[in-house]
Amino acid sequence: MIAEFKLDDRSFVHLQKNFVKNSSQYKKKRILPLIISSLIFICYAIYQMFTGEVSLMFALITYPILLVAWILAGNYMFHKLNEKNALNEGYKKGFNESLKGTYKIEFNRQFIEVTKDGNKNRLEWKEFKKVDEDELYIFLYFPKDITLVVPKFRNNLSEEENAELIKRIKSKVN
Repeated sequence: MIAEFKLDDRSFVHLQKNFVKNSSQYKKKRILPLIISSLIFICYAIYQMFTGEVSLMFALITYPILLVAWILAGNYMFHKLNEKNALNEGYKKGFNESLKGTYKIEFNRQFIEVTKDGNKNRLEWKEFKKVDEDELYIFLYFPKDITLVVPKFRNNLSEEENAELIKRIKSKVN
């Protein structure tokens, strides 16, 4: 099965967002500020209870609710901040330009052959460590933070062939 498609800046944005979602580096960057700010919040709540600024019953009811709300809001906020930072860093390093181009990918039982702007690379299925997807793309991850991006619908394949391709990719990698 052969898929032909073009990738552009929109593809790069989806790739970076997926990278942030799956990267352990960004998960650590998101969790550490939440832990520190939650500890500060808990210490302040304990201080208020022991100094008598708030009643114990009020603190036991409202502070856990506020803490959970803070963690959920902070998690979302830090995730979006990490996405923005990853996009900015990718644009500065020119990753978006290296992703752009016309691709032709041949999917065989043993390997995938990727042709971009006349350059061919042959990749064994066993080299892929993970597959993920969003609403528009499939992302095939290699061990060295290299990702192959395949559009789900904007290529030369019919809907049935697209569904078969997605099924084949998932069965080979996962």
